[in-house]
Formats: sequence, C-alpha cells, structure tokens
Amino acid sequence: MSTANGMHVAFVCSNATHIHTFAPVIAKLSESGVHSTLLSLEEYYGGDLGAVAAAHGVRAVMVRRRSGPLVPNAFYARSVSAIWRDVLVARRDVAAVLDEISPAAVVVGNDFGLMEKVTLRVARQRGARRVLVQDGRLTARRPREDEPTRRLLRLAKSVLSPALRLLGLPELAASEYGQGDVDVICVTSRDSQLLLRQRARKGTHVVLTGQPRYASATHGRGASPGTEDNLVTMFTTPFAVDRLSKESQHRQVRLAADLSERLSAARVTFLVKPHPREDAAAYRSAGLTTVDEMPAALLARSWVAIVGISTVIEEAALAGVPLIVPGRVVHGSRFDHQMPPADIYPWFESSAEACELLDGLRDPSAWQRLAERQRASVLGELVATVPPDLAAAAVAAQIVGRR
Repeated sequence: MSTANGMHVAFVCSNATHIHTFAPVIAKLSESGVHSTLLSLEEYYGGDLGAVAAAHGVRAVMVRRRSGPLVPNAFYARSVSAIWRDVLVARRDVAAVLDEISPAAVVVGNDFGLMEKVTLRVARQRGARRVLVQDGRLTARRPREDEPTRRLLRLAKSVLSPALRLLGLPELAASEYGQGDVDVICVTSRDSQLLLRQRARKGTHVVLTGQPRYASATHGRGASPGTEDNLVTMFTTPFAVDRLSKESQHRQVRLAADLSERLSAARVTFLVKPHPREDAAAYRSAGLTTVDEMPAALLARSWVAIVGISTVIEEAALAGVPLIVPGRVVHGSRFDHQMPPADIYPWFESSAEACELLDGLRDPSAWQRLAERQRASVLGELVATVPPDLAAAAVAAQIVGRR
C-alpha cells in the first residue's frame, strides 16, 4: 500500500464498537503512511467517543449538532419531523467537517443510520471512496417492532421512500443494512457475504475480509472453574431501545433479577453488562449490579457468559469462555431465527434451568468441552478463511482501493 502515502481516511463512528473495529485498521493504514481521523457522531447518538478514540491514540473530530448534544438513545425517540430537521440541517455541518479533512475515503460501520447516510452522500459528492465494514451479526430477516405506532411508521416509510428518493432526499428513505451508497462492503463471514451480495446496490463490491475487532480476543482465555470469583456475566439485548419488544425487555430484567438472587445464594458473582444503547438504571432499580466494561475485559475474567443476540457470542468463543443462552423465556418465538443454535449454545427457559447448566459446568472437563465446541463453531463460521489478525490488513487494502 505504499502508493497510498499522504492519503487521508475518515472513519465515521456512532458508537464505541466502531472505534474498536476501526482501531486495528487505522494502525495498519498508519504503517503505510495513511492518515486517519475519527468522525464522532456522539452529539447526535450519545456516548463519550472522544475518550475511547483517545485511548487508541486516534485523532477525533466531532460533528457538532447546532442545537446542542442529545442524550444517549434520544435521536430516534423523537418525532419524525424533529429527526428529519436534524438530518437536513446536518448536511452543511457534515460537509464542513469533510471539507476540512478532505478524505480520499470515508469508512462507516453502519450504512442505514440517518446521520451515516448523510455522511455517505456528502462523501460521494466530494468524490471520496466509500466503505462499509460489517459491525455486527446479520440475519436475512430482522424482527419487527411490536408497537402499533412503530408498525404504522414503518408502513408509512415504505410508501414514502420512493418519493423521497425522487425529491433528492435519499438519506431520509428507508433502507436495510448493506443497501447504502458505498463502493465496498467488508464482511465478517461467508454467510454475510452471500446475504449482502443479494441486498447491496448494483456495482457495490462485497468482499470477505474477516472482522478486525476480534484480533485481540483470540489471545484471551476465560476463567476456568474453581477460580476465586466464579464470575457469571450477563450481556443484554436492547429490546426497548430498538422498540422490538417491551415484554422481552421486562422478561430480560426479571430473569436477571431471579438469576442474581439464586447465584448470590450459591456464592457466585453475577454482573449485568447492559448493551451500550440501554439505560443501566432499569437493571439497577431491580437490585442488580451493572458494569460498564468492554466485553473483552469482562470475558477475560468471566467463568461463564450469558448472551442472547450479540457479537459477544463470537468474542466469548474466541476468548475461550463458554456461554449459555436465554431462550424464549426472554426472546419469545419470533427471534428464533436470530438465536444461536441450541445444539452448540445451550438454551435455558428459567433461572432454575440456568443454574442447572452452570452446576454442570463446574466440572472442568464439561466446561472445557463446551468452550472448545463453541470456539470451533465460531472459527468455522467466521474466521476459517480470514483469521482476525489478518482482517485489519484486508480491510485496509479495500479502503485504499487495492483488491
């Protein structure tokens, strides 16, 4: 990539996961003299992304919101008119930031968020190469919102979207992940590659690069049975924030509270790691102990993880930490197609069943077998072709236009 010397790349970040995904790529680009800047959308979406960027030694530039920062999770919780007004006003602010940086390439981890779509549109107008790096798990069908008002809004968007495109407002039109205005999509797995080749715009290259965020996870090792803490960590799903199911969110909190009580009696430490888009207060008000650490740090000291729908499934396997899955007790039946397979990831339907599974994993050989089976599954699904330590270089090559 020596021909890229002097090139500047802008990485658009709406959450900390994007920074952790992009950091290994930025380091790889730096080796070839490519300069990188993080564009933080935290004033729109929330979160202290500047601090995370600084921890990685990366320069961050914030896209300012003219009427002041929004609190986390507030952007999409407002009226349609308020959201659209923000998006339309943001065009000039995004353009000003990109003009100052003058990037040859703009990289996103999300191509269907409204602010990301604005950024991609401005980048296209300035002739920048546009790249999407897969940031999470993908399925062909996303569970739909269960609230009547959300269903009506989704229907209205499907009707209005063609008109919005004709009016020159494509960033306001509805779209799925992978349908954005990008030149290249860097995907984690062959399944994702197949799905996004069917979904992507004509002319978009969908390339299997692997997931750079997993590189550091391959060297970890979970806390084996008999360690002092016997720590069990539950990673949650943002049902309420994503308006997928209020009832699932209630069941998730109740299950965590029941588990905490049972495990406390068994002298097992139990922590809840709320999803970054969630408000941890809902769990604390139920008497639960929450923690705000990155998954890799938590997994490094966990005996077992409890996970539903999350990329933590992959991170736990690569870190050597076995996990068990809350099944329909939390998710109901309409999430079945998104859940990890029960023959590899044991499901439980009550706090009592979870404790039975955990008791079985006190046997070191059972713990080891489950961890190895899950690790083998993830290696076969995600990284058999492109190991994580090579993924950063593969993504970097796509950013600078080498195939």
